[in-house]
Amino acid sequence: MNREEISPDCDGCGKTLYVNPVERPNTDWIKAVCSSCGEINEISMIRLGQKKNRAEGGTS
Repeated sequence: MNREEISPDCDGCGKTLYVNPVERPNTDWIKAVCSSCGEINEISMIRLGQKKNRAEGGTS
C-alpha cells in the first residue's frame, strides 16, 4: 500500500500531509501542520481511517 494513497493534501499548498491513521482514534479531528508551507490543516481521523481500510482492501 502506498502511503500517499491514504494521506490527505494540504489545504494551502496541496502537498501530501504524512499522517499515520490509527485503528481506533481517541479524537475525531486532529490538526496537522504542513512542513512545506506551515498551513494548519484539520483532518478527520475517521475519514482517514476509512481511506486506509479501502486502500488495504477492507469493506468499510
